[in-house]
Amino acid sequence: MSTTFSQTRPRSVGRPANRKGELVGYLREAIVSGRLLPGERMPTHEQLIQQFGASSGTVNNALTELRECGFVEVRGSLGTFVSDSLPYQTRYAVVFGRPKGETAGQGYTASLAKECARVRKTQVDERELEIVPFYGLNRDLDSPDYNRLMAEVRAHRIAGIIAANDIWRVFEEEDIVASKIPLVANAVLDESFPFSSIKLDDSAFMETAIESLHQRGAKRPGLIFSVTDKAKYSSEWRECIASHGMSAEPYCIQTVNLASPEAARNIAHLMMMLADDRRPDSMVIVDDNLVPYATAGLRDAGITPTDTFPIVAHANFPWPTDCLLPALRVGFDLAEMIRICVGIIDRMRSNGGATEHQTVAAVSHWDAGLAP
Repeated sequence: MSTTFSQTRPRSVGRPANRKGELVGYLREAIVSGRLLPGERMPTHEQLIQQFGASSGTVNNALTELRECGFVEVRGSLGTFVSDSLPYQTRYAVVFGRPKGETAGQGYTASLAKECARVRKTQVDERELEIVPFYGLNRDLDSPDYNRLMAEVRAHRIAGIIAANDIWRVFEEEDIVASKIPLVANAVLDESFPFSSIKLDDSAFMETAIESLHQRGAKRPGLIFSVTDKAKYSSEWRECIASHGMSAEPYCIQTVNLASPEAARNIAHLMMMLADDRRPDSMVIVDDNLVPYATAGLRDAGITPTDTFPIVAHANFPWPTDCLLPALRVGFDLAEMIRICVGIIDRMRSNGGATEHQTVAAVSHWDAGLAP
């Protein structure tokens, strides 16, 4: 079957040493631009040899590279065809600021890395997609994954980028801007960046947590924040608590530096050592990194699984951190977050790059706690 492509040829062909690269680039551009469509038969070896003035070995090597990169597939004696599932339509990069070995213990980052590994091949809207993580992309790190990501972008092997953190090196990269590749960031972006964003609905997390304590009769909750979260949100939490007719005593609102999450154990224990009319009658642990330690501190203070002591603890699903006591885990579904980002990227690809800004809803699940 002849193709529209077979009527075209490059303006020039470089020296023999460069011909494979030029042939790969030319054929790949023909596929990306739509001159060669998914499922369409590629020109024969003989046609490519004649059109490009290349040797049979050069043509074979070029087609092999395109096949290994997912652009073409060989269908036995029928010949070589454009792949039905092209990488720039089905491969989505998730990029992290930290190197892979430093994601453990990082709560959201570690959970998202686990989710990327779990759904590396996944089905969304009846399409098989590939989720590809890249690590260590912060500006101050010389990351092999950064160079790999840029090479994949230049080779049109990425449908779009999901930025897990504020990774400004990626946002400002000339190859990213020039390629106009769709990018969705879980970050607060400067309006000058032509990228989409998602935001985890912290207000819904807060309202769900406090409403659940109110329904269980709590009057004086304790709160354990990370230092960063307390600086951002503590006033909103106090207002939410007051709106439910509960009190938020300053000594029951404590912070922990995430560099030393184990301090949450002592803090939770100390809160429970207050006099009966001053100590918390419930607890909210606002960061999932702190949950194992804070619940251990409550257990050290004598709280048991059978006590009527309501606990709400943050979680990133389906990868909640360990919780040593029964608790309502409230947080965000990372699989759903990835699906939302994929949808935004797909729409950006089809509508000329129009940006979107969406909020990811909070969800909750009961956690029976770990056995002692």
